[in-house]
Amino acid sequence: MTSLSFFRSALVALLLSTAAVVIFLSMTTLFGSGEAIRLTISAVTFGYVLFLLNKADMSFGKLSLV
Repeated sequence: MTSLSFFRSALVALLLSTAAVVIFLSMTTLFGSGEAIRLTISAVTFGYVLFLLNKADMSFGKLSLV
């Protein structure tokens, strides 16, 4: 895995947290707050895992990991 710089990681964290707020606010209109927070956490975690897999040096196993 290539080493990620602190600033790039901090920028990704800022973007994901902003996206989490938007996802949570839009989900609360459709679901209750408990379901909305669970969906938000799952979506943001999945997005972060995809980001890390994109930066990984391995050439196989990414699809099976997801």
